[in-house]
Amino acid sequence: MKGSSMIPEDEILEIKNYIKGQLAAAGGNIKMAVDRMNAAYDDRKDYYPTTTKQVNEGTIPYWKAVRMAKVMGYDIRWVKHKETE
Repeated sequence: MKGSSMIPEDEILEIKNYIKGQLAAAGGNIKMAVDRMNAAYDDRKDYYPTTTKQVNEGTIPYWKAVRMAKVMGYDIRWVKHKETE
């Protein structure tokens, strides 16, 4: 069974649209983020087709999302919901 088939479709769309929206707000796209990650991190090479597939399927690894955010000028932060405080 493919990993993304276990993720609800609405969550896949939310992840995909959020990441692409944040990249667009930063003036970029997935290709730009991958190029910047490859320049900033020499421990591994990321590939545009693989990263695009991960974003579109909602299966992007957390470490990669953190790196992508960082090279585009963002930090990912966990913020407690007001109703759970």
